[in-house]
Amino acid sequence: MAATSRGGLTITAAFRAAAARVPSRVAISFGEHDYTYAELDDRSARLAAALLGKASCPPGARVGVLLPNGPRFLIAVLAIARAGLASVPIPLASTPREVGHIVQDGQLAMVLTESAVLDRLGTELEEVTGPGVVHAWDQDLPGAPSLSGMMLDAPRSDLDLAQEDAPFFVGYTSGTTGRPKGAVVSHRARTLLSLAYGQEYGCYAPGERHLIATPMYHGAGLTRALAPLLAGASVEVHAGFDPERVLHAIGAGRATATFMVPTMFASLFQLPERVLDGGRSSTLRTILSNASALPEFLKVRILDQWPEARLFEIYGSTEAGTVSSLRPEDQRRKQRCVGLPMPLTEVKLLTSEGEEVAPGEVGSVHARSPYLFSGYLGNRVATDEVMRDGYLNLGDLARRDEEGYLYVVGRSSEVIISGGVNVYPREVEEYLAEQPGVREVAVFGVPDPYWGEAVHAVIVPDPSSPTPSVETLLQFCRRGLAPAKIPKHFLFRQTLPRTSTGKIAKRELRKEVARKTGSESEE
Repeated sequence: MAATSRGGLTITAAFRAAAARVPSRVAISFGEHDYTYAELDDRSARLAAALLGKASCPPGARVGVLLPNGPRFLIAVLAIARAGLASVPIPLASTPREVGHIVQDGQLAMVLTESAVLDRLGTELEEVTGPGVVHAWDQDLPGAPSLSGMMLDAPRSDLDLAQEDAPFFVGYTSGTTGRPKGAVVSHRARTLLSLAYGQEYGCYAPGERHLIATPMYHGAGLTRALAPLLAGASVEVHAGFDPERVLHAIGAGRATATFMVPTMFASLFQLPERVLDGGRSSTLRTILSNASALPEFLKVRILDQWPEARLFEIYGSTEAGTVSSLRPEDQRRKQRCVGLPMPLTEVKLLTSEGEEVAPGEVGSVHARSPYLFSGYLGNRVATDEVMRDGYLNLGDLARRDEEGYLYVVGRSSEVIISGGVNVYPREVEEYLAEQPGVREVAVFGVPDPYWGEAVHAVIVPDPSSPTPSVETLLQFCRRGLAPAKIPKHFLFRQTLPRTSTGKIAKRELRKEVARKTGSESEE
């Protein structure tokens, strides 16, 4: 097989350049093992050759990655890209039926996994994927030799078939509003976004040590794990999120930067004070929060826990990449804010008629940048629904202040129209979260014969404080919310259902409340 190197704005070109600069530097730490850039480069090159050789993957094919966090995941993604193929990360907790949907919708040529995952999914996985599609890293399967065996037999080469505008990965949406769709993201889009991170956050450089415990099957988790590797930095990867283990790593000075989602921060601050004290560190200089809104009370806890670190709250999506970020100097000055647009990013807030709204008014968020996805896989209709004149409609509603800062008030699909008044769930959620005894809250509308929609709140009590009564919550709301925004119903729950990416599954909650109240769901 002839070796080909294209270079350009591709993930593999950027990674290979870093590996050439710092071959002996640790790229990945995982448990007790360290992997240098040279080792990562060699293993990804051998797997790329195996995919095109013994595995006979056709040019441009899509390959599923059903692996836990760890070196294997990153080797697989780099190898797939290097072979001129596209990665399709699959959530690790997926059922065989969900894996089957992605395999069929994405027309995957292969699915890369390991024996531990196969033991959980059982024989049903082969039934939904077909024979010979699934390849395990560490065991031979009928008609599918192990990936490790193929890598041993594969020659070392400079093979690199990645192209700028070709798909780098296909990220399937979490499905909070329907059946998951595959968002196609090009090499160029993710490479430029990774470079923009260096400009915006200043923590992607040789010598930086990033701690990653977020799932890499999610677009944000994957990009945050890869971006340091394109800059010659080191990444400590955790197989899963263990709050005490994360705090220990930070307290031991092993991280200069970390990326977490709000639910992870919430779990950290449920730990005893003695554990939190052990997790304070002067080496942690950058904290990135993304995937969902960071409640103000959590933000305050983060700033108090690590006062010397710089906190960035990030807003974006798989389709948009990163749209904006709230910088450290604005964290206490701008509340419930997602900051200013990223470099090379234009944001418009539009009415339903396509007119831009005035400062302070709410409009739908539309963004244009080189980080946007290329469209939904095999779904031109869905792509056209969200694109207008080169701008992506993110499906969110936001307002902009006089300084140009953005404030997301909720999803367009989640706006509650109660008695003819628009109610934005995030505003109510943020307010209720300030009530002592409330750990988490989700607000949404349910059909109501009188109001049209009634505001409903699901409360997760804080076990460390007395649970507030419904009357206490109502009195608290009356002090700070207009009458139309005050929930008509409260439901208490021990936990909130979440999607595979950590977002609250309001669709599921809405159906549960509809059943309990006897109202008819619109879904």
